[in-house]
Amino acid sequence: MSERQFDHKGNRIPSGRQLQRTPPRHVDVVRHLSFCAEDNEDEVETQQNIEAGSREESNPDEKGVFDFNSPETRTEESPELLYPDSMLRGMKGYQPLPGDLEFIRKMKEEKLIGKLQGNLEEAQRALKKEMAALKQACATRDVAHAELNKFPSCEELAEWVTVVLQMTSPTLDLTDLDAKSLLALVTENNVLRATDEKRVELACLEKMVEDK
Repeated sequence: MSERQFDHKGNRIPSGRQLQRTPPRHVDVVRHLSFCAEDNEDEVETQQNIEAGSREESNPDEKGVFDFNSPETRTEESPELLYPDSMLRGMKGYQPLPGDLEFIRKMKEEKLIGKLQGNLEEAQRALKKEMAALKQACATRDVAHAELNKFPSCEELAEWVTVVLQMTSPTLDLTDLDAKSLLALVTENNVLRATDEKRVELACLEKMVEDK
């Protein structure tokens, strides 16, 4: 009992003190590897397999192995040719699954639909602008028609000019003359003279009516 207590007290480390660390001895670890004959055979076989694989890669036609990434063996069904602008571009040797092709097809359709929708919206905006311009032009036309309706028509004007010329220039031959030719013959003085004569005639008629 006393020896056990002594050993326990001897192993106790006083507080506040540090034990000196003893560095381990420098030991050179050397591992001796022994190669048996079986290992040498495996190494030779591995080297032969590597050389055979190199020969197959350099001459793929000897065993019917084709490089699908080479331009010579790339067919029309190649994903890069079918989808040149897709995410498959540059992914050499990758064979897309049906789900991948369906996803790419949907993406192309959505891209095309978005482009067509943009074109439609642009056309609708242009149509709206053209309709607004047409509406304004129609309003201007209606105003112009209203102003023109205040003036006599071409037929009425030709008839009036004919009457003026018959009163002021009875010797003129007005047969088969159009409105433009009649307007070229009449003058302002002719119109004023004809107007004065008509006023005199109206005054005489009014006096005759009053006398009756």
